[in-house]
Amino acid sequence: MKFENLGSGRAKVNFEVEINGNISHSIKKDISSNQKKTDGDSGKESEEYYIRKFRLLSKNIVRGLGYPIDYTKENLLSTAVEMFNKTIFKDHRLSVENWVGLVKNATYNQVTNPPGIDAELWIDKTISDNKKLIRGIKTGAINRCSVTISFLWNKSHPKMKDHIFFESLGQIIDGSEVRIIVKKIEEVYETSLVWWGADDTAKTTEGQQKKNSNNKFSHEHGKEVTLEILENVKQKLTSLFGIEISAESEIGEALETLSANLQKKKEEVQRLNRRVTELKMHESTVQSIREKLKERILRLHKIVEGEDISELTKQVIDKSDIPQLETFEKDLAKKQNKLFPYVCQECKSQNVERRSSKEVIHQSQKKSNENESKSNEEMKTIH
Repeated sequence: MKFENLGSGRAKVNFEVEINGNISHSIKKDISSNQKKTDGDSGKESEEYYIRKFRLLSKNIVRGLGYPIDYTKENLLSTAVEMFNKTIFKDHRLSVENWVGLVKNATYNQVTNPPGIDAELWIDKTISDNKKLIRGIKTGAINRCSVTISFLWNKSHPKMKDHIFFESLGQIIDGSEVRIIVKKIEEVYETSLVWWGADDTAKTTEGQQKKNSNNKFSHEHGKEVTLEILENVKQKLTSLFGIEISAESEIGEALETLSANLQKKKEEVQRLNRRVTELKMHESTVQSIREKLKERILRLHKIVEGEDISELTKQVIDKSDIPQLETFEKDLAKKQNKLFPYVCQECKSQNVERRSSKEVIHQSQKKSNENESKSNEEMKTIH
C-alpha cells in the first residue's frame, strides 16, 4: 500500500483491491448476431473473442484484505464507470506479455444488492495461451476477478491519530466500525482474472439477490440460504473459539460474549505493549550504566597496570553484568589506592580519609573568622 499525504487529513492510497466476480447472467441482445451462445455457459463468443460478464466492484464494505474499505458513498461507483474499461491481465502480473483481453461496456447495476460495477470481459481467442483460461471460465474453475484502484479517502474517525487509526481498523469504537472511507476513485489501472478476491458479494448474477419494491431481497431459496449461513456461523464459532451453540437464537449472545472477550484481549495486548516499551527503556538505561562502568575499569586498569587491558580480559568484561563490573572496579580502585595513597598536602601524612560531607561556612562566620585573623595579626605587630 502506498500513501501520499495531501494535507488536511487527505491522502491518496494506491493498492490492489481483489474483488471476486463472474457475473454470468444473459448478455444484452445488442451483441452482434455473429456471436453464439456456448452450451452450459452464459458467455458469448465471436470469431476472435470469448465474452463473459463479471462483477468488478460492489457498493459495500470490502473486508477481504484484512481491513475494511468502505465503497458505499453515494455516486462513488456510478461516476467512475468509464474508468473500468481497461486491459485484462492474469494475477496482476502487469506486462506486455501477460495481457489476455479487454474490459468493455462497464455499467453501474443498481438492481442487484449490493449494487456495483458490471462489465464484459472480452478474452482474446487468437492467443493460444488463452485457450485454457477460457475453458476455466466456461467450467467455473476460474470465476473471480480483481481490480487495481487508486483513490482518495477519509478516516471514519477523523479525530484519531494515524497510528491509532490503523491499529484500530475493523474495531467498533464510539458505536461505529473504524474503516477507510473511499471519497473519490482517481483511477482504475487494470482488471485481473485471479483465483480468489476480497469482495465476497461480487459473485455470479445467477442467483444474485435483487431488490423488490420494498427494498428487500427476494430469493426463491432464501430460507435455505439463511439456515446454511447460520449453520456456517455456528461451526466457525465452535472451531475457532470453542463456543458451542445449540440454537440459532444463541448466536447473538455468543457474538456479544466474543466481542467482550476480544476487547479484554486487546486491552491485555496494549498493557503488554506498554510493558515492553518500559523494559526497552530500562534496558537502555542498564546498557548506559554498563558502558560507563567499562570505561572506568579500562581507565583504572591503565593506571594500575601501566598498560592497556588484554583482549581476553576485555571479552570477560564485555560479558559481565553490572554487579560483576562493580566488583571489578572496586578491586582496581583498591590497587590504585595502594600505589597512589592519599597524602595530606600540608603535613604529608598518609593517615587521611575522605569526608562524607562538606563543611559549610556561613558568610557571617567567614567575616568573623577574617576579623579574628586580622586581630591576631595586629597583636603580633604590637608585641
